[in-house]
Amino acid sequence: MMGGGVMGSNRDKGAAAVEFAFVSLLLITLLFGILDGGRLFLIQSALSHAAREGAREMAIHNNRSGAEDVIRNYPGALGAVIMPSVTPSNCTEGNTVVAQAASTVRTLTGFNVPLTGEARMRCGG
Repeated sequence: MMGGGVMGSNRDKGAAAVEFAFVSLLLITLLFGILDGGRLFLIQSALSHAAREGAREMAIHNNRSGAEDVIRNYPGALGAVIMPSVTPSNCTEGNTVVAQAASTVRTLTGFNVPLTGEARMRCGG
């Protein structure tokens, strides 16, 4: 014959605690994954917008350092350090300028993820 009802309920409590530990670990991992994914998506979007604004600056004003400053100082990148790149250095009519905004973002879980935004724009006259 099994022990009394008290012994069985202690085992049930212990099993419930172990199950809760496994489920809560899974839910916390899922939560951090969702937060990291959303943050990376937002920064990727900001990098793409920064590259577009830099390409526009270069295409209109033919000012490479100004275009790189526009990319570097783009607001909304959540504190990501943006490394700009604009080619070619001289924007002549009919050519296409390529602007890139790159950053390496550290996730909440400790991984470094490289992100890049790129834009192309035809140079004006």
